[in-house]
Amino acid sequence: MAYDSLVLSALINELNQTILGARIEKIYQPGKTDIVIIFHTPAGKQRLFMSADPGMARVHLTRFNRENPLTPPMFCMVLRKHLEGGKLTRISQPDFERIIRLHIESYDELGRLSEKILVCEIMGKHSNIILLNSEDNVILDGIIRFSHAVNRYREVLPGRSYVAPPGQGKINPLHISEYDFKSILWKKVLTCAESAPASPDKWLLQTFTGLSPQTCREMFLLSGLAEDITLDNFGEHELQKLWESFSSMMEKTKKAAFCPTLVLDNNKQPVAFSAHDLVQFGPLPKLHGSMNEITDRFYQARHEQNLFRQLRDRLNKTVSNEISRNRKKLTFQEETIALAKAAEEYRKAGELLMANLHLLKPYMESVTLPDFYDPGQKEITIALDPSLTPSENAQAYFKKYNKAKAGKKAARELQREIEQELAYLESVSANIDQAASLEDLAEIKTELAEQGYIREKSTGKNKKTPAPESRPWQFSTEEGAIIWVGKNNKQNDWLTCKKAKASDIWLHVKDSPGSHVIVRSENGDIPEKVLIQAALLAAYFSKARNSAKVPVDYTLRKYVHKPNGAKPGMVIYENQRTVYVTPPRELSEIPVRQIIE
Repeated sequence: MAYDSLVLSALINELNQTILGARIEKIYQPGKTDIVIIFHTPAGKQRLFMSADPGMARVHLTRFNRENPLTPPMFCMVLRKHLEGGKLTRISQPDFERIIRLHIESYDELGRLSEKILVCEIMGKHSNIILLNSEDNVILDGIIRFSHAVNRYREVLPGRSYVAPPGQGKINPLHISEYDFKSILWKKVLTCAESAPASPDKWLLQTFTGLSPQTCREMFLLSGLAEDITLDNFGEHELQKLWESFSSMMEKTKKAAFCPTLVLDNNKQPVAFSAHDLVQFGPLPKLHGSMNEITDRFYQARHEQNLFRQLRDRLNKTVSNEISRNRKKLTFQEETIALAKAAEEYRKAGELLMANLHLLKPYMESVTLPDFYDPGQKEITIALDPSLTPSENAQAYFKKYNKAKAGKKAARELQREIEQELAYLESVSANIDQAASLEDLAEIKTELAEQGYIREKSTGKNKKTPAPESRPWQFSTEEGAIIWVGKNNKQNDWLTCKKAKASDIWLHVKDSPGSHVIVRSENGDIPEKVLIQAALLAAYFSKARNSAKVPVDYTLRKYVHKPNGAKPGMVIYENQRTVYVTPPRELSEIPVRQIIE
């Protein structure tokens, strides 16, 4: 990731061609540190996204929508008051820093034309978005306010004079001559003998404004110098080579000869982007386009990854807590059942007392009687309550027997219910681990909300957002067989109870949470090769993915039934057979082709 001054320069070059001169139609603040400005242009509406997020601060046009809060935050209201209806007259980047200034002309409440400046400072954890009055450089508001108690250098508060972020004492790379470049570098080379040797790309990063580690690394690689060379080994040849690669990129930047590049990994996920072509990522696939499109796609992927990770962690925590709570309940019921085993001893004590009432005397604390249940007629000592009569003592033991017997029956019923709930929660946990997209997690979240494990926050709207449509994985084999695999319990229910025909083959890992797998079959018969492939999919999409010789049950769909009141994904089946398979580490190792609808 390299949102540096070169990227910002490329973005401003495109913004000058798309939104310069446009009027602001609407302003939103979808996040705590994010704003979206809608510009009305001859080509249609353009959405400018600005963020002061510490990890993803940026400015670029976007085509993605974000959900806005019902009540606009204070900063959003200030922007609307001063900027809506205003005209964007100039876009600047002072001193090649990672700062963009939008100059906007608008009419104030008295009808006077005035200029406001919206400043976005892209500086990691110190990033900010600040609205200024151009005439006196006074801050109207900032998306992140702070006083001298937090920052001794400056304050960002309404009414304070705006002070730009402190400089780092670096050189503007656009304005340095060859002589100055070599002179500064040569001084560094000469001092290397007195300090630890530095790499050329690290020297570039420490010397020039606005360059990212990625850009400095790219310049160094383009110079053609040995990758392990350090400055203490530099001579005139090395100085010249580094200058040529540095000046070439700077000249392209000054001439706006950009080549926006997006690097993808082997899963087609963005890993890096730049205003110029990149060679440091080797054979990884690359895409080229406008700087705004490249930046938007990269950060949208990061945004979705963050949302995915946050939602997955929340769901995992919810399910983990429920599993822990139910295991404690199960332990309690098991202890209750264990204690209830003493019920027979209570019954025996009561019967022995009733048979020997003539031997009992009032106020006795215990009595020793022959045990006629024992073949050897061994004696047994029975504790008594001195405050009760002999008959009442016998009845007290019968009451304990009946209570323990009833408790054992209730505990067994609760134990069965808890075990079923644990099996369901374990299946949800497996589904969360296998989820591959936000839509998959959203469907699991909906399922948990319907089951009462999650309390949905009220949005204040009467309309309910429909749950995502179930789309199980679909695969085809070389023989032309179609195999469906459910992604979660709701999909498993739909796949087994609605999608599958009675003659289809149904598969599921034995005694382990996992996906329902359906193989289309007209007569209930499929080739053994297809059966093994379907079993591999069932094992791969289960908790037993990392196990060997996983048992997979299979039967006809007509032998699979869902009991009334059963939780999502829970079924019973009969007439099954079992096949043992060892799932591979990667899905691509199973000889099937995924069908993308």
